[in-house]
Amino acid sequence: MKLEYTISQDAAGQRLDKFLRKRLAEMPLSHLYKLVRTKKVRVNGARADIAQLLNPGDVVVVHGAREANPQAPRPRELRSPAAVPQDFGVLYEDPHILVCDKPAGL
Repeated sequence: MKLEYTISQDAAGQRLDKFLRKRLAEMPLSHLYKLVRTKKVRVNGARADIAQLLNPGDVVVVHGAREANPQAPRPRELRSPAAVPQDFGVLYEDPHILVCDKPAGL
């Protein structure tokens, strides 16, 4: 996905990394720096430098900003208790311990 920002007077004078960190707060910082290193961030059509100061009217374009981070864990699917099999067996039981054979993740 392509995101485009036009720098206002309020954002002028900020470093590019500070500006992007505010706009893309949900993105891990390492992924943001990777986008800059791989030339997916451009300022006025030119390759961006992470420490570049922004001027009023500059156009910042970020390609791939909404791509999923490949290292981020995927959310687990929630299952209702009725969908979980309850037929696991007790292997050992005494007054202090219970050992049972259960499915993984339960």
